[in-house]
Amino acid sequence: MESVGLDFDLIVVGGGPAGSSAAIRAAELGLSTALIEVCAGPRFRPGESFAQSTAQIIAQLLGDDAFSHLPKAAHDVINFSDGKTVGVKPYGFAQSGVHMHRVDLDEALLTAVAKAGVRLFRPAAARSIDLREKRFVTVASTCGHLTSRVVIDSTGTANWLIKKTDIQALYLSNPLEVAYRYSSSIDWDMNPSFQLDSQGWHWKSNIGSGRRVECEMTFEGRRKTFASRPGFLRADCTWRIADQLASPRFVLTGDAACKLDPAASRGVHRALVSGRAAANAVGAYLGCHTTDALEDYCAMMTGWFLDDCQRLNAFYQQASGRDDPIGFTSRVAATFGVFI
Repeated sequence: MESVGLDFDLIVVGGGPAGSSAAIRAAELGLSTALIEVCAGPRFRPGESFAQSTAQIIAQLLGDDAFSHLPKAAHDVINFSDGKTVGVKPYGFAQSGVHMHRVDLDEALLTAVAKAGVRLFRPAAARSIDLREKRFVTVASTCGHLTSRVVIDSTGTANWLIKKTDIQALYLSNPLEVAYRYSSSIDWDMNPSFQLDSQGWHWKSNIGSGRRVECEMTFEGRRKTFASRPGFLRADCTWRIADQLASPRFVLTGDAACKLDPAASRGVHRALVSGRAAANAVGAYLGCHTTDALEDYCAMMTGWFLDDCQRLNAFYQQASGRDDPIGFTSRVAATFGVFI
């Protein structure tokens, strides 16, 4: 598809898993597509443990040959403790989970983006967006002004569109912060460990290549003590969702659309699935000029997010012995007028 007089049918901002998934799918649909990625080369990102279902999506995007050459380490189960019981948690119907370093994964996905025929602007930064024209969108970037019918925001927690437009983030938990660190020490047990108690949770795992990760969160939220702990980094993981996920001119995907803390275990999976779904919605909209597919995308993302919120909140309620350990119930009531 070629939008007459415009540079592209679709511009994707952000080259993480959500953006790469969206761009690859858009190219498959015949949309002229550009992807703007700010980093010139590989960049570290946390989040490297996946269920087999996520690995299968990655394999589909990369192709079997490229996926087979991607460094990875397998593990069988998760060692689980909630203060009352100690046991193991299988990966549903899958035989194992997989660790893949995000530097390797993200670069492999961007290579697949270029092979799909997407115009890759890298390094480049999207500075602003002009939505005043009804027929097209203009993105001002460090590589010039680019025009398209639709823009997909896949910038993750950078939340590019929220910062550049009047889209608002709806916060559905108290401020939450994860502390994490990587080290070269490894455990004898190659399987990950997830420990939950009345104060919060702690995750640790060997992730291959002689590396180990630790990650923890408290229900109290942000803790100043993290700053004094050697080697620990911090990341905001407050639960949130954008109040507008799609329109005829833009779509939000991945963490740019909604975010939970890492215990939800769906960050990269949601990014990959939402990126593909966003591209499908854009393709349907451009093909038939009705917003049905965009509305379906919003409903899918909102329902998925709220289902995960309720599941994880119930998990935290049971562990903490409190009715509203992270403020989800009260914030949903205040935001939507609904009591859960």
